[in-house]
Amino acid sequence: MMATVYHLLFSLTLLHSFASAEEPLMLPNDGRVVYGKLGSKFSYRTILPGEYTRVDSGMHSIIVKGEDCSTPLFTCTLEKDMPYRSVAVLSGVMTYGLKRVTFLGNHSIPIMTVSMHFKALSLCLDTFQWQYSLPLVTSAKDTDIVTFSVYILHFSAVSLPNFTLSYSASNDPVYKEKEYDYLKDYPHILELQRNVFLMHTIIRVTVEKKEEVDYYCIGYNGQYHTHAIVWGKHPPAPKPDVISDILSLLPMEEVIGHFFGSATQSSFLGSFVLIDLDALWSYLWGTHIFYLLSLNARFQIKALAILKI
Repeated sequence: MMATVYHLLFSLTLLHSFASAEEPLMLPNDGRVVYGKLGSKFSYRTILPGEYTRVDSGMHSIIVKGEDCSTPLFTCTLEKDMPYRSVAVLSGVMTYGLKRVTFLGNHSIPIMTVSMHFKALSLCLDTFQWQYSLPLVTSAKDTDIVTFSVYILHFSAVSLPNFTLSYSASNDPVYKEKEYDYLKDYPHILELQRNVFLMHTIIRVTVEKKEEVDYYCIGYNGQYHTHAIVWGKHPPAPKPDVISDILSLLPMEEVIGHFFGSATQSSFLGSFVLIDLDALWSYLWGTHIFYLLSLNARFQIKALAILKI
């Protein structure tokens, strides 16, 4: 009888292991970016590759108590559903103070989600410029090599910021500026490039596949930027349409009101306004969106922008 029970338990454990192996490490269409307008409600669910004990939202840093990871800015639950992963569910309202959420653990790579609203497009000194470092998740189904970039705006005019690079879900140390360099132990990291310009640095990392989902984290000034690469086994993340996403965040009443007097032509029958490019550039420059568009050189701004009313 005991032998029968033992074999039954062993079989159930084995079946559970096989089932767990097929569980996804990323949810379909999870780019770890939540878009919305200020004041709008949001609900977001993501899979985390480990155990996490602290949540940092910039304005608040809290210790996870049981499954509760809520802060004054949003409601949050964190459930460990398997030995190697947790599921986080966040909901709340888009506010000015809510720009990013970082999950932290003792032996797990920091996982960050970004909330993108109109006010979040402003520049922040001595930290990552997340809006210029998207996507946070890359679908690499049709390629063997991926390059991702991280932008840092810092106080120093020309010196390289003291950043760190770690790899894998267990947050293994790889590189720290002026302290250690273990890159030779990670041959799948093909290149670590640092380009320093006036008050900002662009870090580019080129890698090839090692696991089905690879995690790379760059740390700077107590903050973390983690990039996930899905190599094709799991559902791919959507490629962000930067221009459409940014335009969706613009306060359209304010924009239309700002440009209405400078419109070169208007047609209420056609329900659109043609906006003078000089006025548009002036407005975008004032809101730092022009800088974002200039960094994404693959996009071109035509002579006239048509904004639907």
